[in-house]
Amino acid sequence: MNWDMATATAVIVGMIAVVLSLLYVALQIKAATRQRRRESYHTVLSEIDDVSELIAHDHSSSDIWWRASKGIANLTDVERVRYFAMLFMLFRSWEKAFHYQNEGELEAWNAEVVTKPMVDFTMSNGVQEYWALRKRWYTLDFQEWVDKQIKERSGVDVYDDLFRIFGSADPKQNPS
Repeated sequence: MNWDMATATAVIVGMIAVVLSLLYVALQIKAATRQRRRESYHTVLSEIDDVSELIAHDHSSSDIWWRASKGIANLTDVERVRYFAMLFMLFRSWEKAFHYQNEGELEAWNAEVVTKPMVDFTMSNGVQEYWALRKRWYTLDFQEWVDKQIKERSGVDVYDDLFRIFGSADPKQNPS
């Protein structure tokens, strides 16, 4: 074997090694991207779950949430602060999901899981009153997107179906 043939063999082996290295790096990048997407989704979901658990497990929070759904005028000043804090946490998480999806950090189906209930929540009077007062706290593209969602579902009450179908256990809601 001469030196030319040895050099050619070494070049071919080197090229194969480079191609295999690039394939390995590509697979690692893909796995890291997938992991980052999962982490983004779980972060947003965890934040929303925290507020949901507060409403579900704390009687005073669920009472505030319910009365506010009919309008923030139904709350005391202290309750309005608590309600606005709950909504701030929910909207901030929703905004994260919105931006994560736009940046490719959140897959469409993950964003949909977060978005559908949030769009329903925006239909309550209290949430719309909060949004009118505080939407300036959020990015302009998110504001425009939420406004579009509200406009598309205008007139829908998130709790109307629930009580139309099942009725209410509250005697004030179902007079005899």
